[in-house]
Amino acid sequence: MKSEIPKPETYLFLSESGIDIDACQIDFGSVSVKCEDLSRYRKAFRVKIRSLLKQDDITALKRYADALYCLALFAKYLYGFHSCNTDVEVWQEEEAIGLQKSFDIKNYALYDGHHWISYEDVSKLTTTGIQDHKPFLTLKDKAHFDKQF
Repeated sequence: MKSEIPKPETYLFLSESGIDIDACQIDFGSVSVKCEDLSRYRKAFRVKIRSLLKQDDITALKRYADALYCLALFAKYLYGFHSCNTDVEVWQEEEAIGLQKSFDIKNYALYDGHHWISYEDVSKLTTTGIQDHKPFLTLKDKAHFDKQF
């Protein structure tokens, strides 16, 4: 039996341990590091960002774009060059749980309209390295982010 696909409105108010989309908050120490969850969080932020673009709310857009960018940096730190659209091995997920404790968003710069996430240094970040060769954020995400500048 096929699972039901949630309606976009459901994503606008996604709230779980470590993440609250409506409040635009992520606690990187307690948020789930499973790829399927990171992918859902990304989708929720995308739905919220599209909603804000329709409302032309550039002020709120900045907060949500920053939060999604931080989530992408977190995913890169945990899984390397991986989109989180595909599964990873159990050992990689276990390693991500260990890495989660040492992640500090203060060590990273937010998107400023010029420097997008690079995966050139990915082999230095984790032993998981390159996964599916796809970035966590797409150029469409970048285009949405650029609307705040």
